[in-house]
Amino acid sequence: MGASDALKPILFVSIGLEAVVSILVVGLCIWIFLAIKKSNVEIQKASDELPKVLDSLAYAELPMPVICAMTTYFKIDIKDVVKAYLKDAGERRKIVLDAFQMDKVTKSFLETYESKFVAHGYIGEQLLKGLGC
Repeated sequence: MGASDALKPILFVSIGLEAVVSILVVGLCIWIFLAIKKSNVEIQKASDELPKVLDSLAYAELPMPVICAMTTYFKIDIKDVVKAYLKDAGERRKIVLDAFQMDKVTKSFLETYESKFVAHGYIGEQLLKGLGC
């Protein structure tokens, strides 16, 4: 029995181990590919939904003529709507202040750089308040 005969079992074992490792690596690569493909599908679904969210934000605020039409359709007294807007205007600053930690810096910042929403309210709110109800 020569030296080459003694190396044959080692050669077969190493070839077998390399084949098993290669199969495991290919399986791992396929699993990673499928996981990435699945996550890309989820990202694509999210990117499909984002424009819809932006549209809903753009139309979330109803124009004043639509509000007036709805009050007429649902037979709601316009005075009640005006009262609701006036109540909301009084609570607007409190809502903004409640959202932040109340300290001297926050109070000074909000007084110096008051938001348009706090200062003026909703679009068309002045028109509704001007109805004199």
